[in-house]
Amino acid sequence: MRRINNINALLRKGEAYLIRHSVPNARKNAEWLLAHTLGCGAMDLYLDGDKYPVPLQIQAYRRLLKRRGDREPLQYIVRSTEFMSELFLTMPGVFIPRPETERLVEIVGSRIAECKKNGDFRILDLCCGSGAILISLLRRIPGTTGVAVDVDDAAAMLAGKNAELAGMGGRMECIRSDARSYIMSNPGRFHAVVCNPPYICSEEIGSLAPEVRTHEPHLGLDGGEDGLDFYRDTIPFLDWTIETGGIVAFEIGAGQGKVVSDLLRSAAFESVKVHHDYSAFERVVTARHASSVRHRGGVTGG
Repeated sequence: MRRINNINALLRKGEAYLIRHSVPNARKNAEWLLAHTLGCGAMDLYLDGDKYPVPLQIQAYRRLLKRRGDREPLQYIVRSTEFMSELFLTMPGVFIPRPETERLVEIVGSRIAECKKNGDFRILDLCCGSGAILISLLRRIPGTTGVAVDVDDAAAMLAGKNAELAGMGGRMECIRSDARSYIMSNPGRFHAVVCNPPYICSEEIGSLAPEVRTHEPHLGLDGGEDGLDFYRDTIPFLDWTIETGGIVAFEIGAGQGKVVSDLLRSAAFESVKVHHDYSAFERVVTARHASSVRHRGGVTGG
């Protein structure tokens, strides 16, 4: 009996199946899923296209295609994603790092490199998720240490796993806490604070892609009625935990730059700047803590 399910055929069938289920980038998704199933790289699929996987591998591949066809995120299926050209573990229930967030790492990394002097430089990552932002910064800048904080237990645990896999376990601490509580209990401890908070307007969640609205945690997406709740709740207290001259950087959504900038200026920060991503969208707001006197919001809040 002639066998028809060689690698080339499986890729074609997988692509066709995903197209029928309206999965974006169907061919690339089929490649990733088949490479994951066979334990090889995407290039190997084409070098060995005439080879025939065993029936158990074909069955496993079809199960993964079904999950992807049901619009489960690819990153949850293969349990990893690439960020800043490095591989990070992912897991259902923890927000998936996005390529656009790499812009935050680039900007903050450059700012830290400009101002870092000899000695310890401490970074706080709020809403850390998988820990990709902080780990990427620690990789780029020798001599830095950091703390990754997330209100979700699973996120804090995953960030710790990713830190160990990246060889950063000795330079990075992972803590489960809400942002404001952690800030108020660690006065003047950090030279930089970075954060990619939830900033999607509540009413827009339902219009997001099925992968996002159905599978990703709303805790990492929903920023309230106008998407700005986290910034309002947290920025007035940031100067309590950041040293004079320290850097703060937030990822933002389109059109949120002015409000976030105004909140930072009202909380003892200066040199406020809105940065755009490579698609010309507002993506990051940075600022520097200038006052040696703690802002009253940080003293009385909590």
